[in-house]
Amino acid sequence: MVCNGDDIYGETSFKTLVEHFKDTEKNSNATIAYKLKNVVPEQGSVNRGIFELNENNTMKTLKEVFEITKQNLEEKNLTPESLCSMNIFAFTPQTLSLLNHALINFKEQNQGDRKVECLLPNEVGKLIHQGKISVKVYPTNEKWLGVTNPEDEEIIKEKLSTSHF
Repeated sequence: MVCNGDDIYGETSFKTLVEHFKDTEKNSNATIAYKLKNVVPEQGSVNRGIFELNENNTMKTLKEVFEITKQNLEEKNLTPESLCSMNIFAFTPQTLSLLNHALINFKEQNQGDRKVECLLPNEVGKLIHQGKISVKVYPTNEKWLGVTNPEDEEIIKEKLSTSHF
């Protein structure tokens, strides 16, 4: 499993990915897809990896879209129902090796640029485009909480204390 360290995912997301490995071939990757309406804050902007899916709920594309707000979804060709990545994945060892190689290449190509970021959704999207991997996508309505900014701490404390997460 690979996931962000500053996010709180619901229990069902982890169970879904574990069940994926139990129920499918061990050489199959998987991820959870969240609806934008559930993961874009009321105020401020966020970056999200946006999915395009094949008919069988495998990932066709995954591309990072920057500065998404509730107010600019249409401008970005998105809807509240658009599915996005919150960077929770179940990867095979082979895929992890490919991603590690991509990170090494990224670091070599961007030496000295401390502002550039290697974005996991974009790297996964490249591997799919190259036909090197496939990723099964499981849409969810599950809760997700982000712990990115200092002001998030109080919001998280309140939500965790008032609901069963």
